[in-house]
Amino acid sequence: MPIRVTLARHAESTANVEGVWRGRTETGLSDLGVRQAEALARRRNGSGPVVASPMIRARMTADALGAYALDDRLVELDLGDWEGLTPQQVLERYPEEATSFFSGADFSVPGGETRGEFLARVTAALDDVVAGLDDGDEVTVVTHGGVIHALTAYTLTGGVGAVPMHIPENTSLTTLTVDDQAWRLERFNDAAHVATASTSGLADSHAVLIRHGQTTANAEHRWQGRGDASLTEAGRRQVAALAADPPRVVAVYSSPLTRTRLTAEAIAEPLGLGVTTVDDLIEMSFGTWEGMTASEVAAADEALYARVYRDGEDLPRGHTGESYRGAGARMAGAVTALGASHPGEHFAAVSHGGATRALVSTVLGLSFADRNRISMVRNTAQTTLALHSASGPRLVSYNVAAHLEH
Repeated sequence: MPIRVTLARHAESTANVEGVWRGRTETGLSDLGVRQAEALARRRNGSGPVVASPMIRARMTADALGAYALDDRLVELDLGDWEGLTPQQVLERYPEEATSFFSGADFSVPGGETRGEFLARVTAALDDVVAGLDDGDEVTVVTHGGVIHALTAYTLTGGVGAVPMHIPENTSLTTLTVDDQAWRLERFNDAAHVATASTSGLADSHAVLIRHGQTTANAEHRWQGRGDASLTEAGRRQVAALAADPPRVVAVYSSPLTRTRLTAEAIAEPLGLGVTTVDDLIEMSFGTWEGMTASEVAAADEALYARVYRDGEDLPRGHTGESYRGAGARMAGAVTALGASHPGEHFAAVSHGGATRALVSTVLGLSFADRNRISMVRNTAQTTLALHSASGPRLVSYNVAAHLEH
């Protein structure tokens, strides 16, 4: 079993309230931050060891979780001359340097450290944490937004670079898994316990992507694709749990398949909304492979299976189906079009696991070969995209399923 590393950003600090970058400058928690740390402790419920940054805002957060160890390498990025400035002040006073910084280049902040130096120390810290664990263990690391963003970007790209995703919210949970030295992003920016997930006012709209509840094919690990089916009893319970606290949206859209329509209707009902079917939210087509398990496909269609899953060729699945990149582009077109109809608003799009992961891979710039850098979306989990007309979509959160923890 993989090791699970859950990165928790510290609770709101007084600097966060002021809107300034503090980096290495010490600052305590705000009154809201204290309450956030308490909410994090209730949700985490004492599972596994805790390692924390030694900075005051991280230690005050970790204090709520019980015993913990400190690692100096988990401190925030050294922002040098930019400490105490707002992002707008940085742009005004250091326009060229700020452009390099925001582009993700391995840039040295004046008087600070380079991204490469920063990444080297935080990845070394994480490697040492994992080295002390056994398969199946779980650890919580309380650290900073920049640290979590850098480690997540490294997991997705293997290096230093910009990734179109938000800085994690205070006390949000981002989980990375490692198995046989391969790192994977399981969830990102899960702030369900404080209900403050980022909804940047700079975005034109927000798409809340929801995977349908469990089907029999899901339970049997079959590639369902365009095949139609209802929900299992477990799937209905998953949907009911989500519907008890549905996302705050102004419209609900659904793939045309039964499993998504049932999920969408359950979410829409408590919101007093109807459901509109959008054909392009449908699952990726697996052609002649639909209804089969991976092992059955490997045995029945060895040559094509090997080309796709051994050699990494993104070919239409099952000869007559769809490619991963094709599914991602189709989903991106559908979500962008829906976003144009809801400027400044949140809407839900109930879709499928493969289609949603293909879309997120497209947003993050991941190739088919790199798709396994992100986990498959859980049944009824939520993934949120901020849709920007000028700069394109950005990942706000991924694979958030707090309603399934109870």
